[in-house]
Amino acid sequence: MVVSLFLAFFTVQAYSEFAVRGFDAQLRVDSLGTTASSAEAYGTIATFATSRDCTVAKVTFDLTDVSTRHLSVLGDGSADPGGRWLDHGVADFSRGVTTQVHPGAELGATSPVGSYGLSCGTAEAEALAAALREAGVTASADSYPTILSWHRYLAGTPIPAGYAIAAVAVVLLAGCGALLNARAYAVQRLQGAPFSSILRRDLAPIGRRLALHLGGAAVVCAIVLGAYNGFAQATTFLGLAGAVLAGLLLVTVTAHAVSTAAAQRIPLAAAIKGESVGAWVVPPRSACGSAPSSSSSRRSSPPCTRASSSRASRPPAPPGRARAARPPWASAATTRPARASSRSASARSSCGRSTTARRCSPRGSPSRRSAR
Repeated sequence: MVVSLFLAFFTVQAYSEFAVRGFDAQLRVDSLGTTASSAEAYGTIATFATSRDCTVAKVTFDLTDVSTRHLSVLGDGSADPGGRWLDHGVADFSRGVTTQVHPGAELGATSPVGSYGLSCGTAEAEALAAALREAGVTASADSYPTILSWHRYLAGTPIPAGYAIAAVAVVLLAGCGALLNARAYAVQRLQGAPFSSILRRDLAPIGRRLALHLGGAAVVCAIVLGAYNGFAQATTFLGLAGAVLAGLLLVTVTAHAVSTAAAQRIPLAAAIKGESVGAWVVPPRSACGSAPSSSSSRRSSPPCTRASSSRASRPPAPPGRARAARPPWASAATTRPARASSRSASARSSCGRSTTARRCSPRGSPSRRSAR
């Protein structure tokens, strides 16, 4: 809501400094011929404006103050909005520009070369250009830039980038919010709720909050616009703000729906446990280090043991280098039990081959002394 209001405010402000709202077409007078005069050119334009009930005004900028522009209304000034401008002036949305309205008679013998705004459409402007060309004046007609012709008055400003950043931010917030809510979606799926019911339950609070925020935004806009420009072009601002808000809401709902559908692809058991929601994007790798291709290949392939995986993970020894010898303490510890076992085996074999009746006994025992 706040983002749409800011974007609409700066857009209308830039348009107000670029063009005058109320014109539908524009006329460009490039030069006078050898047979035409300034009075004849102004007379042709004034006659056309009176006969067609059309407002034709010459637009010029002040030479000493570039923030001031002048509108010279030609004809009798009875057509709208020229007559209203002569009586009440032009209400500019931006404070960065001031428009002053003058009757066409003040132009006098000044050069008619310049730009003119018409309130009667492009076809009428083409007819006026043709009449001026017949009088020896080089003129051309074109459409007047409207607030929807953003490429004509927003070029070179950061406002288009602001729209793009707002759209990307809305997509990221809506998408991440839906993916992080995968566990709640899994519980609803476990209860048998379809996708449409889950999406409706998520979008229902948006309508309630939107109605609440609209009331607060209306109050804030009334205070700000009243203090800024006295509600000048308030309908234009509110219309553009509503269009921007509708566009951002559409982007939000679309991103949320796509992310919610993506969350449905997470296995139910994994989603309830709160496991990584990105598993549906990157398949999990098996213990062997490669992703399983299919269920049949997983059944046919033997499982990887821990020893084989650890052995495979060891880096191979560089060529030409012998294996490092065991430390002395390791060799002594491992050979001591072997020596003891060989000594006991030799003692048993010698006792078995004895021909006397004496018993085998350790050295220094009484039986050994008696035999001696």
